[in-house]
Amino acid sequence: EQLLTGQIERPPESVTDAIGLLQAMQTHVYRNPTDAQRWLAMSQAYVVVEAIEPALEALSRAQRRAPEDDQIAMTYAQMRFFSQEGQLDDKTKQVLGEVLARNPQHEGALLLLAMGQQRAGNYPIAIEYLNQIKTIRLSRDSDVTAAAIVQLDRAIEQTQQLQQAALSSRIEVNVSLAAALRAQVKPSDTLFVYVRALQGATIPYAVHKQDVALLLAGQTVDVVLSDQNAMMAERSISSARRERIALAVGARISQTGNPTGAAGDLESLPVPLGTEQQFQVTIDRTR
Repeated sequence: EQLLTGQIERPPESVTDAIGLLQAMQTHVYRNPTDAQRWLAMSQAYVVVEAIEPALEALSRAQRRAPEDDQIAMTYAQMRFFSQEGQLDDKTKQVLGEVLARNPQHEGALLLLAMGQQRAGNYPIAIEYLNQIKTIRLSRDSDVTAAAIVQLDRAIEQTQQLQQAALSSRIEVNVSLAAALRAQVKPSDTLFVYVRALQGATIPYAVHKQDVALLLAGQTVDVVLSDQNAMMAERSISSARRERIALAVGARISQTGNPTGAAGDLESLPVPLGTEQQFQVTIDRTR
């Protein structure tokens, strides 16, 4: 009860049964199901034991019971954001939008949106959010040399560099499937379009994954690959070009969903990359 109502921040040292403590807290919360602060405290307890899904559910309940509480809303949005590896899903966007509707100058909400848009490769939108934060801070302190402003300028510059790198690494690929192989493709199969080294290791520098519905319908698939599709930040199209590694683009249909490929997959011949940005590949052979 004291933990759930904020009278103490941590359980007494005499409490050694973590599972029993959680069960007792759950009982108290369900006896007071309309108390948003109790759901918030319950979520924090779940985080301590790394139970992320129950923590998210508790935060969701807290947010529904106190929809205008910015602290609860931001805690919920942040946990959703980081539990999904920096992706802004519709619910997170909705919660952040509600926060900004109440307080258009909420820096935390603007920053989370900037991070999510950068992660998604929407660099102009990310820069716009960062500039909004900069304007807000300058309205409070006009010193452009202040540490917070310098840090923001650095974030804006880094995002601009990522945008330029993404543009220079952008490759447009048109993928088609040979009609003779269409009968071998199942709706549950997976299409991978990738850029890898022309010779040597086959680990891709960029990869795009989607279903095969368009190919089964006899249509082509248009895919854009860039540094944003890198499997690892340090292994991207740009990094390969800096190291002067010869690259190739290709496509593969996998029955197992394994991006590394397996015997029986349908695939295209690798097409060497030059300075051009548009390529056509045809899946016409069996691995």
